[in-house]
Amino acid sequence: MSENNILGVILAGGKSKRFGEDKSEIKLGGKTLLKHTLDKINPKFNKIIIVSNNKIIKEYITIKDCIEGQLGPLVGVLSAMKWIKKNNYSHQWVATFPCDTPFFNISIID
Repeated sequence: MSENNILGVILAGGKSKRFGEDKSEIKLGGKTLLKHTLDKINPKFNKIIIVSNNKIIKEYITIKDCIEGQLGPLVGVLSAMKWIKKNNYSHQWVATFPCDTPFFNISIID
């Protein structure tokens, strides 16, 4: 991807209420769903952040929702946009990926 103005954002902050446990930590083929998603998008973006209210991932910038109460994925998107502005990044676009859908076709990014 030649554009450097797109921030990759993984949304991993949900309650997992119906699932019963943190979906991002569920293992599939020896890797967590979060790791599957990270591995898939990492070559496509020069910067990736994770929006999560539950954990910190050392290798990546991890932020919490900007509005408390786990109100859904749109708050995660808003949090990423506010993070860009607060940290004076030049990203013009945000590409979001839920951590619990690792089977998306990578060509959608291009």
